[in-house]
Amino acid sequence: MVSPIDVNWFAVLVATASNMVLGGLWYGPILGKPWMKAMGMDPNMVMTPEKKKAGMNAMLMMVPLAFVTAYVLAHFVDYTASVTWQDGAQTGFWLWLGFQMPLILQGKLFENKKMELICINGSYQLTALLIQGAILAAWA
Repeated sequence: MVSPIDVNWFAVLVATASNMVLGGLWYGPILGKPWMKAMGMDPNMVMTPEKKKAGMNAMLMMVPLAFVTAYVLAHFVDYTASVTWQDGAQTGFWLWLGFQMPLILQGKLFENKKMELICINGSYQLTALLIQGAILAAWA
């Protein structure tokens, strides 16, 4: 049986918030237009109230998903005895490489997603896990 860990809930909440802030920046001012183009959307489209509401609902649904990611990552940070931000980032990297990236690449193999979309989403996931791992280990 896996040993229970003492979860630092504050660190999990900060890691969750970091994921949300990064997502807002990544898919907004940093890579929003290339992402929209890769998704087949017009980057210059007018945002109707319905589209804004749908976007806000999607972002609200991301909060519990980001929380689950941070909570589970906290366990891996503990299991790997990561106590520095570098250790935590390395744990995030290995989890991204072993779990996230293969799943993201399946989008190319089976859903014919554009490689640009794969790169934007994959690099976001990597960056998010690096930051979350660093936060969780630093506050372990």
